[in-house]
Amino acid sequence: MYLEKLETQGFKTFAAKTYLEFPPPRSGKRGIAAIVGPNGSGKSNLADAVRWVLGEQSMKLLRGKKSEDIIFSGTENRARSGFAETTLTLNNEDKSAPIEFTSLAISRRLYRDGNSEYLINGKVVRLADIQLLLAQANFGQRTYSVIGQGMVDHILVASPQERKEFFDEAAGVKQFQLKRDQAVNKLQTTKENLAQADQLVREIEPRLRSLSRQVKKLEEREPIEKEMQDLGRAYYGKIWRELQASIRQARTKSDKFELDRKTTNEAIQKIRNELAGLEKEETQKTGFVELQKEYEKLADARNNIREEVLKIQNAISFAKLQQNQDKTVPMARVVSEIESVVTKGKNFLTKLEDVKNLETIKELQQEFREIISNTEFFLKEITGNKSDASTERFTKQKSELDEKLNLINKKINDLQAKIRDFGTQEQKSKGRLFELQHELQKQQNQLFETDRQLNDLRVQLARDETQRNTMEQEIKFQLGKEPDELAKGDLPELSITPFEAAEKIRRMKTQLDVIGSIDPEVIKEHDETKERCDFLKTQIEDLIKAMSDLESGIIELDEIIEKQTEKSFGNLSREFDKYFKVLFGNSGHAELSKTKPVDEPELEDSENGAAEEESKIKIKKSDYNGIEITANPPGKRVKSINMLSGGERALTSIALICAIMAENPSPFVVLDEVDAALDESNSIKFAQIIDDLSHKTQFIVISHNRATMEKANILYGVTMNNDGASHLLSLKLEDVENLRNTKKAEL
Repeated sequence: MYLEKLETQGFKTFAAKTYLEFPPPRSGKRGIAAIVGPNGSGKSNLADAVRWVLGEQSMKLLRGKKSEDIIFSGTENRARSGFAETTLTLNNEDKSAPIEFTSLAISRRLYRDGNSEYLINGKVVRLADIQLLLAQANFGQRTYSVIGQGMVDHILVASPQERKEFFDEAAGVKQFQLKRDQAVNKLQTTKENLAQADQLVREIEPRLRSLSRQVKKLEEREPIEKEMQDLGRAYYGKIWRELQASIRQARTKSDKFELDRKTTNEAIQKIRNELAGLEKEETQKTGFVELQKEYEKLADARNNIREEVLKIQNAISFAKLQQNQDKTVPMARVVSEIESVVTKGKNFLTKLEDVKNLETIKELQQEFREIISNTEFFLKEITGNKSDASTERFTKQKSELDEKLNLINKKINDLQAKIRDFGTQEQKSKGRLFELQHELQKQQNQLFETDRQLNDLRVQLARDETQRNTMEQEIKFQLGKEPDELAKGDLPELSITPFEAAEKIRRMKTQLDVIGSIDPEVIKEHDETKERCDFLKTQIEDLIKAMSDLESGIIELDEIIEKQTEKSFGNLSREFDKYFKVLFGNSGHAELSKTKPVDEPELEDSENGAAEEESKIKIKKSDYNGIEITANPPGKRVKSINMLSGGERALTSIALICAIMAENPSPFVVLDEVDAALDESNSIKFAQIIDDLSHKTQFIVISHNRATMEKANILYGVTMNNDGASHLLSLKLEDVENLRNTKKAEL
């Protein structure tokens, strides 16, 4: 496996999409890529990008305070980025990573709103998936795959416990440790699940026992209940059908009688209407007297009007006589006329107060006009008018009386015609009256008989319905069923008498009451509860087996870790001493040693139920908990690594790193100005070591060192323009060498 391409966009100063491509292994070497550039150009941001995409979570190691700091923040000449993304493309043709892809693209993406995601070949995955995959491919998550400025010295000054994590990765056991941690977490979760399942079983079992007792009672009920239902169906079903048939028949007859009754009532009503008409004619006999009285009244009124006409004719004659005599109106007549006007006015007001309809108002209007007219005539007379005012007034009165007289005569003629017709109609109505009275009596007798039969039928229907209601309640009480449901289909034959059947049903009902009422849902609940209990017990068995398998797996992983660590630790110590001597002029001595382990708390056993039956296999503890580093430069014997000078510590750190890369090489290693503290002589030695180790691992070296650059086969230059963003230039040194050889040949 080797790194084919590094792609980043929006990460720190690399605002634009930037690609770094690396050549495949050639001539047995994986190659060295050097990244150079002035200080502040952003070279180390590429190392941070690699560390970030490999899953680094510490913002301190990424040289930031918060996650948003790694996204390009923008400058005066360039807008800020909305996200940061880095992708490592690895060649996996040798299947170093246990995945089916021959090209493995690992990506990490972060947005300004805080959302982030990890991807493998474009598919979103968990960080844990990437960590395990990288560990299986021998990548160091936080240690030597990316070694940055100051980290080499930190290895020396770190505590023995902190060094242990570094050396665990160097020993190539990180993947087993990750699996072990996952197994331990699963074991703890399994124990918790086991305790919960055991607690649930303890809660369910009492309820299951209670339900089992009820189901047993229900099983005792079933044969009795079935026999009672069958007998009840034969006994009650027959009675119910007979009652229903009787009620239907009675209702059919009742409907027929109701129709007959309606027809008879209509006939009676028709006769009565005709009788009413004859009675109305009969009442006209009484009306004959009224006609006679009305005739006499009109005759009297006619005589009175005639007398008035005679008086007016006399008054007219008297008025004409007065015209030829003295025109002075006597005072007594004036007083008399005024008193007459006053009296008429009072009468008019009295009538006006009693007005109740429009017709009366019209009559009063006419009367008022007469009062005004008489007064005007008299006024003309007393004012000395020489005209015949009195004559005119009496003439007008006479005309009005003549009209009234004509109207009365017309009414009298009409009354006389009615009196003549009355005698003729009376003879015709007497014969029809007797016929109708006979028919009415006949229809009333028929209605009486229909009502009697209908009443008897209603009594029978009420009796049947009462018996049906009583039977319905009894069926529901005894059998717990609806009568109509009971009487469906063919009914079984009753082998005993109805009395014996009723008594037997009551006895079986008493037996069922003694057993007790049980909800039919009990069986369903019992089955569900038992199924759940059995499931939980199966789960408990599976969990106990899983715990045993996990503990066995943890023990197996511990043995692998211990064996591989022990083997790798001895080799690391020898390689450390080897490279230490190379860097210190084939002299001095360095070694690694383990520190005494500290007791670790064991996983607590569950105290609940089946959890107590779990496997008692104890998980082996690590036999050391830290690493001590001893380094004695030539001619010195130091008790502590802290007593070394800065240069000695730098060489010691580089020797240790080279030993790790030699013993357990990562597919690629990023070195971020690791050689910055070395002098020229040691830089040449370091460059040679890197070149020697390049047949085991691929190096991406960020450096200012000329000796390191000379060993590189591809050179990337990083610059920063006025826009505040880093830009990349690339050069393949072998192309330069080929060009140089070509020019020499030409010369």
